[in-house]
Amino acid sequence: MDLLSKIKQRYFSGISVKMFLIAKTAIALFLLFNVFPQILTFSISGQQVDFIPVVGIILVLIISSSYHKMLAQPLIEINKTAAKIARLDFSTKCDVKSNDELGEMSRNLNLISRKLNSTITKLERELDKKEILLKSQRELSDVLSHEMKTPLGIIKAYAEGIKDNISPARQEQYIDTIIRESDRMNNLIVELLNLSAMETGAIPLKITSFDLVELIEEVAGRLLIDSAERQFKLSCHLGNKRVELKADRDKMEQALSNLITNAYKYVADNGEIKLTMKKEPDSIRIEIYNSGGLIPEDKIPCLWKRFYRLDRSRDKKTGGSGLGLATVAQILSMHGFIYGVKNEKQGVTFYILIRE
Repeated sequence: MDLLSKIKQRYFSGISVKMFLIAKTAIALFLLFNVFPQILTFSISGQQVDFIPVVGIILVLIISSSYHKMLAQPLIEINKTAAKIARLDFSTKCDVKSNDELGEMSRNLNLISRKLNSTITKLERELDKKEILLKSQRELSDVLSHEMKTPLGIIKAYAEGIKDNISPARQEQYIDTIIRESDRMNNLIVELLNLSAMETGAIPLKITSFDLVELIEEVAGRLLIDSAERQFKLSCHLGNKRVELKADRDKMEQALSNLITNAYKYVADNGEIKLTMKKEPDSIRIEIYNSGGLIPEDKIPCLWKRFYRLDRSRDKKTGGSGLGLATVAQILSMHGFIYGVKNEKQGVTFYILIRE
């Protein structure tokens, strides 16, 4: 900092110093003109004219203007900004940029505004998260109470049958049914809790880099190869090159497993399941097709909801939880991937579109 800047900051930066200098200058000029009135006395047409009153008025106007510019106007601006902050309106900043107490007050006011805005935003987000969590917990409780009625009713009925001393052969059948329904309830609870945790952000993504072709082949091989329960044709068109994807591998495996399992459940007898992946310059498209009944167009948006099941001939007693596609939608949404389903001539295609 040079000498002139130091002098300016030391002697001309404060409001009191500025007002003091203006007042002293005005007084000095007033005394000067009174001691030496001839300075402002002029002869006009042979008459002596005194300009001291005129100069006095000009000095008053100058002082008044300086006062308004240095003190009144900045205070008005600061007061307006403070009033908006009091109404929680943080859109306006105080624009007083003088190097004095009012300028410092303006900067502090802007700092307070930013901090208050940041704090309130964080609190609103936390409240939103808590509201979402409470809503999710209520929904979870309602869903569980509804979905548990059937398996609990079956377990109770079969347990009462065993208690009534039915034949040993039927006892074994009843026990198997109780075990099966218990497993069903356990799987339902685990899947629902996992889905609710993802929806509330309690389970974050663990991003890694992996080969998408290898993952699809692994999932399809585990679920479809050597399947003896259904008769169908399996075809894969995944390409021969490695396709690198940055995503949560475990969650993508779960999403693909659910989609392939869904295709397996609803494929027509002696029909076809076709897995396709197309690598384009700016995207990757995965398609899972199964031949069979079509989905009514007005029902397609509902497929991604919890426990939604079609009530037409396509609905079969597959033993699913009704959470598979809802889980797929949540996982793909967390990644920012596009997904959907469309009817074909003789079947249905579920697809995933990954923008790169």
